[in-house]
Amino acid sequence: MCSLKITYENLPSMMELLRNLNVRPIRTIGSVTILTTVGTPERRLYVIGKVKCPYCREHIDLYVVKHDTVSGPRIVQCDGEFKTHMETKHPEFSKEWIACRVESYSRSSFHKVTRYYCQRCGYRSRRYADTLIHIIQEHGFGT
Repeated sequence: MCSLKITYENLPSMMELLRNLNVRPIRTIGSVTILTTVGTPERRLYVIGKVKCPYCREHIDLYVVKHDTVSGPRIVQCDGEFKTHMETKHPEFSKEWIACRVESYSRSSFHKVTRYYCQRCGYRSRRYADTLIHIIQEHGFGT
C-alpha cells in the first residue's frame, strides 16, 4: 500500500489527483486551504497549510495523505504534529481553544466517545480536524 503526502507546497500540482478523489478546495485563509469532499453522503473537511502558533510563532504543517486501501484510495487528515506541539509545549491551548472530553455515547450507554469542544463558542465535533478548521475559519486562529 502506497501513501502520498499532499502539503501546501505541492497542492497546485496535486489538484487533479484531489479532483479524482472527489475533494475540492472551498476556502483559502492566508496560507491555509480548506478542502471538502463532494458527491459523498458524509461531508468531510480537510485542512492543508501552515498554521502559525499564537504562543511561540512557530509554523506548523497541516497536510493530508492519500492512502491506497482495498476499497480504493482515501484521504486522511494528518494533524498529529499540531496536536503534539500544542499538548507538549502549550498546555494552556486546551483551556483557551480546543478542549477534549470523554462522554457517554448516549444517556443509558456504557460506551464512551471523545468530543472536541471550541472553548470560545461551544462548537463540538468528534473529529479533532473539524474543530481545528472551525477555530481557523470562525475565530481566526493561526492566520
